[in-house]
Amino acid sequence: MFSIEAMLTVPLSLTVFIQGILYLKPVQMRIENQICIIAEARMTKEKNQNLYSFQVENTITKLEVNPQKIQEIISFAHDIYTLSID
Repeated sequence: MFSIEAMLTVPLSLTVFIQGILYLKPVQMRIENQICIIAEARMTKEKNQNLYSFQVENTITKLEVNPQKIQEIISFAHDIYTLSID
């Protein structure tokens, strides 16, 4: 009913999968470290404006969005994307 190839396929594919995970984890950690360095550099370079400001009046909460920070976040996401391509 089961052939030798079928019995060997699952362990071999799991081995390849686990080796891929073990290889990609350090790469992921380096990317996260680079992201933290870039984010810290951008935060210290700017005026440290808040992204959101909440104003509570009675039971209504108004959310004001800072367009400059949104533009910075989009630029930051673009930088991360270009880093992942290289």
